[in-house]
Amino acid sequence: MTTFGTLALLDACVYSGLLTPEEHLVVKAELLRNYFVDIPFSAELYRVAAQTDGWQAKAVAVAVSRPTAWSDAQAASAFALEAASRVIDSLPHEASDWLSAAYAGLHRATLPSHRRRNLQVLIWQILTQPWVTASSLPFVLTGLRTGRDSVADSDEAGLELTPQPSVKDLPVLADRVRATGTPVALDLSEDAESMSPGLQLAAYRIVQEAVTNALKYAAEGAPLSIAVRRTADSVDITVTDAGPKSGARRTAPATGGGHGLIGMKERAALFSGQVNAGPAPGGGWTLLATLHDAPHQPDDESEPS
Repeated sequence: MTTFGTLALLDACVYSGLLTPEEHLVVKAELLRNYFVDIPFSAELYRVAAQTDGWQAKAVAVAVSRPTAWSDAQAASAFALEAASRVIDSLPHEASDWLSAAYAGLHRATLPSHRRRNLQVLIWQILTQPWVTASSLPFVLTGLRTGRDSVADSDEAGLELTPQPSVKDLPVLADRVRATGTPVALDLSEDAESMSPGLQLAAYRIVQEAVTNALKYAAEGAPLSIAVRRTADSVDITVTDAGPKSGARRTAPATGGGHGLIGMKERAALFSGQVNAGPAPGGGWTLLATLHDAPHQPDDESEPS
């Protein structure tokens, strides 16, 4: 006599006409809501179950935290972000739990060789969501830290999730440079602080690295100009110094260890942007960077168990 598992039996009921596809979906959603969490991921199924729970992070969030939900990393991350967005205003603690589940699930599903990069991209995706504001950011960071702590036995768990600098900190950076005797002109777009936290962090870090290179290579006391201007769909960064030290040769900002031009290009790439650096027309050195608020998706380099 043929035996069936629960899901196979449900599939057989649909095949024989005992259940309609709609009834089949509802029954599976009820199973999922009652912690039958090994049901293969389906955005439609998970959405029905989560919606029935009022988008609270209950059994469906537990399922998201399991590696079996991440065979399609892009679809799973999109669902988790949608779930968090549904409750961030009314139930922010539930949003924290959704983000915690997403972090843990992606961590558990991804091959070690791709784990750190994919988790970094997930964090960038989360921080650049339009619903991440100054008031919701603490709940977002709490969720990410909780997810990190839940997989703390892994070597890849310790990604930095503490609050980071933003463009509002650029005047402080400029003052620190001025204290070294270097004149600094800072042109900061008035609406720059309305950018997403992730985009602000990337812009700050690129400016910081460009300034570091300018101080290293430019003549002592040579004027430095910094401009961060927001456009309709991007942020443009320009950092220019007046020229190299006497006898110094510079073909590109310092590279290595993830810093310098390579590090800046990697940051820009997360936001579909680019970085270029070279001699300025009137002498000196100019770095130009353009970032867009559209980070790349995680790789589907996962290993469901």
